[in-house]
Amino acid sequence: MTTDMFESSNYSIADLAQVRAQELNARHWIEAAVATGMDPHVQQQGMSSGELAGEWLLRMLKSADARGRTIDELPDNLWLDAFIILESMRRVEFAENLMPWHGNLFLDDASPRAIALRLRIARRVLNKGLAQFYGPCGIETQAGRSLETGLWPLSEKYFSYLDAICDGHGLSSDWLLSGQADDIDF
Repeated sequence: MTTDMFESSNYSIADLAQVRAQELNARHWIEAAVATGMDPHVQQQGMSSGELAGEWLLRMLKSADARGRTIDELPDNLWLDAFIILESMRRVEFAENLMPWHGNLFLDDASPRAIALRLRIARRVLNKGLAQFYGPCGIETQAGRSLETGLWPLSEKYFSYLDAICDGHGLSSDWLLSGQADDIDF
């Protein structure tokens, strides 16, 4: 993922430089963890995990042979960047019997790239291709692809597309727009 995840009109040059630096720092952290065999991945907690159901946690193998290398804890300001990179590497594990929207996911982050991440995760969990996911919502495949990269400008049309996706797939708009977990109904 690079700064093309953003709609440039919404960010200053300094904002874009900071995002790129954070992304590079997260990528270096992940590469170092992978190199030591620590298998960094994000795991959603299940119903009987002893943790808060649906919570997203960074997990690493404790028994990995670090060959004298140590990995610092991931700084909080790199969490979103690391999650996006790990998701692109298919290193996000969803809880059995839960959906991703049953856990907070970058709470109160309504940035285009956080929404794009939630869209990609929803589509992946629902096991639908771009056309299968966006078509029934009245959204062309190219527009859906753009929504998933965070390139769509924040506009009335953007939010109408997000509403159509929520209605079409039964997604919580609170989760899609702000990361607020949906209630668990069993």
